[in-house]
Amino acid sequence: MTFQRTKIQRGKNAGSWQLTYYCRNKECIRHKDDEAIRVHGKKLAKSVSARFITAHIEWTLRHMTANVLEAHKQYIDRIEARVAINKDIAKRKLTEAKTELKHQKDMYSKYQTFQVEDPETYKKHHTGKLEFHQAQVNAVNATITATQKELDDLRKALPTREEFVELVHSYLKTILETSDLIEEDAVYRELVLNLRAGDNSVSVIKLNPPYDMMVDFSENASWSG
Repeated sequence: MTFQRTKIQRGKNAGSWQLTYYCRNKECIRHKDDEAIRVHGKKLAKSVSARFITAHIEWTLRHMTANVLEAHKQYIDRIEARVAINKDIAKRKLTEAKTELKHQKDMYSKYQTFQVEDPETYKKHHTGKLEFHQAQVNAVNATITATQKELDDLRKALPTREEFVELVHSYLKTILETSDLIEEDAVYRELVLNLRAGDNSVSVIKLNPPYDMMVDFSENASWSG
């Protein structure tokens, strides 16, 4: 079963969102009503509410203490290529913004001189040019500040081993404390590859790399909470 966020269509909570794990395997008994009735005495839902899954993910997160060095290295390998690309993009944006800043400053200086040397012509044909180019200078400066911060953040984007462990701990804190479904959604998608579930109980859970190597086994024994 894989994670999804769906809108509730009926009942008192219609219009709000819920988190579920959904079975897309058409060969599964969840998609075969006659077989489900024969085996279980009822049809089986094709999805399981995440509230039945969270406790197992919480348990798994509390036991993610193995192979931290290897997991950290794999995590770094996974993201450093993306970080390198984003750094190149940010550097290019910064260079372009600095070039544009010089252009706008030059234009401002040009009209400033024009206003002093020929105020009548400036007033007749170029009124507002100084204000326009000053606004452009301000906007480009804001872009440069934001892009420089983005670049600085990217230089810190590869976490140390300690920061990686803290990141894993933050996932646990999020699923226990957040009331934001989007934030909870993001954690589940980052951590969980897929799982197998019975009737609102988990039998197997698989984590995404590199988190799968941090527990003693990536497939936990049958468990329900």
